[in-house]
Amino acid sequence: MPPKWKIEQHVTEPYESLVPVVYTEFSTFDSTVDGSPLPRGQVAAGVDLLISEPNTAEGGEDAVDVNVLRLLRALDPRDDIAWSRARKERLEKGGNLAWRVSLTILVFTPDPPEGD
Repeated sequence: MPPKWKIEQHVTEPYESLVPVVYTEFSTFDSTVDGSPLPRGQVAAGVDLLISEPNTAEGGEDAVDVNVLRLLRALDPRDDIAWSRARKERLEKGGNLAWRVSLTILVFTPDPPEGD
């Protein structure tokens, strides 16, 4: 992501910002992807990204649209990250527009500590 973007860990309290903000929200863990079971030790983590852009409350949707396309283009070559849907919404606080992108990220579960 561009260095000027800000990354926030939770989407529960979006706020007004002078730079683009990416909020993250973990939502699911699954043992399958597209109906196919994953190998032991691997899970599919569901994560939503909410990409907001300042000053879209008065219009100016182009900036937030361009930013989500930049993000999707960066994600496309990844084999371990897939996006399934992106939808535009308006933030309650400030009224700015944002894109919510649903991701599936393949991760390995850690080995249990010795003695467990």
